[in-house]
Order: sequence, then C-alpha cells, then structure tokens
Amino acid sequence: MSLPALSLRGVRKHFGSLTVLDDISFDAHAGELLSLIGPNGAGKSTLMRCIADGAQRSGGTVEVGGVEIRRLAPYDCVALGVGRKFQTATVFDSLSVADALRIARYRVAPPSKWQRATTLELPQPALDVLRLTGLDRMPDQPCRYLSHGQKQALELAMVLALEPRAILLDEPTAGLTKQERTQIGAIFVSLATRYRMCLLLVEHDLDFVRDISSRIVVLHQGRIVMDGGVDEVVNSDLVRAVYAGESHSGTAKTEGGV
Repeated sequence: MSLPALSLRGVRKHFGSLTVLDDISFDAHAGELLSLIGPNGAGKSTLMRCIADGAQRSGGTVEVGGVEIRRLAPYDCVALGVGRKFQTATVFDSLSVADALRIARYRVAPPSKWQRATTLELPQPALDVLRLTGLDRMPDQPCRYLSHGQKQALELAMVLALEPRAILLDEPTAGLTKQERTQIGAIFVSLATRYRMCLLLVEHDLDFVRDISSRIVVLHQGRIVMDGGVDEVVNSDLVRAVYAGESHSGTAKTEGGV
C-alpha cells in the first residue's frame, strides 16, 4: 500500500497552559477529500497551521509522503508538497492574472535563459481551474478588477501551479455565491478523483461538506471525537450534540473517534 499523502501522529499545540490541540492522529491519502469540521474554536485552523509550518507544533509529528516536516519553515513544507489555500485570497492587485500565476510557478519551474520572460506553462489541474472559471480568457486582467470569486479561483490555480501532493483548504467557499460554491466544489472533487490529490478541507457548511467529501473528521475542544464516512458522521447524534454546544468528551471514546 502506498504511503499516505499526509500522516499526523500525536500532534499537540499549546499556548502557555491552554491546550488547543491534543493528540491529533490520522492519515489522509491520495485521491481523498477529507473534511475537518467542528464548532468555532475546535482547533481546525490551528491544525492547518501545524501541517503547513513545522515550527507551529508543540509536539507530535507530521509527515508528507512519508517525509517528516520536523521544524521546517512554510516555504520548505511547500517544497515537500504542501499547498495551502487561505480563506481570504491573497493576490497582488497590481499584478495581472498571468503574472500572479507566473510568480507562483517560479519555485517549481523557474524560466531558463532560453525562455521568454512571458512564457507561462502550468500543470493541467491549474489550467482546468482557469478554464472552468473563465480566467483563461483574461490573462492580462489586473487582479484588482477580479471579483471575490475570481480571486479565490486564481489563488487556487496558484496553489496548483506548485504541483502539491496535499492541499489545505481553509474555508475556501467563504463569500462565494451559490453558483460559485457549486463550481468550486466540482473542482475539488475533480482534483481528488481525477488527479489523485489529497485535499484537506475546513468548512462550516455541512451541506457542502456532505456533497463533496469522501471522509469527515470531527474536532471538538482540540480533540478528534469522530472519524468516518460522510453519512455516518453527518447523521451522528454525537456531531449534532457537538454543534449544539454540548460536551461529550466521554461519549467520543465509545464512537471510535479518539
């Protein structure tokens, strides 16, 4: 069996005496779209930071394709194959769409002296995102004139330009229209099923999560309380109780999630 794209063992995060993440362990494989859900303050975004930045963890290990990230800086984690899409798109308004992609691509494929400075070669997943969102028709458009949804799509294409093994998606549908959410959901599914990427999604919209996920991990008060298939998790009384604000730390262990 191939190595997991991501493997977490005993990941912990403390801020002084406050424990934010406690003994987080799971594997995520190529072709899997794994959603992390839980109420506000459960530790979801903190866990994303611990995967994307080796210096963030207080304890435990994170491996990418079998290679431990140790205390590596974020840019070195990118080199190992970790891509991260933030909730708020961070693109330079003064750049054109093509220039933003060209800069993102530079780390993987810097231009040689035999190439024109304007040459832009992208992997197929990035090209798919541009085509499906219409950005392929506006390479010279300054980013300042893009809509919120277009900026989100551009940043996703920029992440894909890095040819990641695993993509961390932190609330990527925030602020999108219903049509844009449906479109981006289809793109995520394609990245997992067609291109065999590993996607780790943090999302509050349970309907969106149910429609596109292959597996769901539930975090509550910094611990995994459930890890299972979509229907099993979404229909769980434990999950309903967690979202209702109740504490079920004792119940969680009986449901195979910790």
